Amino acid sequence: MKSIEERLVNVEVEEPVTIPNADGSTRTIMVKVPALRDPEDGEIYLGSDAIALMDKAKARHMGVLAPQ
Repeated sequence: MKSIEERLVNVEVEEPVTIPNADGSTRTIMVKVPALRDPEDGEIYLGSDAIALMDKAKARHMGVLAPQ
């Protein structure tokens, strides 16, 4: 039987990111990020690269991302 690390396959998923607005409301955008999926149970695992992309998208939509 394979360990979980051996079973995981690379996939790309769309994850929701909630963006706060200045008036206190929020909106949600979908961001495509790399992930790992367990084919046995379909569980999706996000790594630090995915979290960084989601944070960057949030900052860009809030207008706080410095130009690079």
